Amino acid sequence: MKLTVLGCLGAYPYKNQGTTGYLLQSDGFNLLIDAGSATLIKLQEHLDPLDLDAVILSHYHHDHIADLGVLQYYWQLH
Repeated sequence: MKLTVLGCLGAYPYKNQGTTGYLLQSDGFNLLIDAGSATLIKLQEHLDPLDLDAVILSHYHHDHIADLGVLQYYWQLH
């Protein structure tokens, strides 16, 4: 099992660091936990977003969901 921190800041992103987002990988399963600001940019450094198997949102605050719409749009384009 591998946990990659994609972002961990509070309410807003700051200088190349996004808000909450984690990539959990285990036995070929790729789980995105939260999708805060800049999560998609950081995710692409580790994995093609099309290879995600699931997304879990811990709660509906902006710093945990900001890139969810961006991720949905990416999926639609590809």
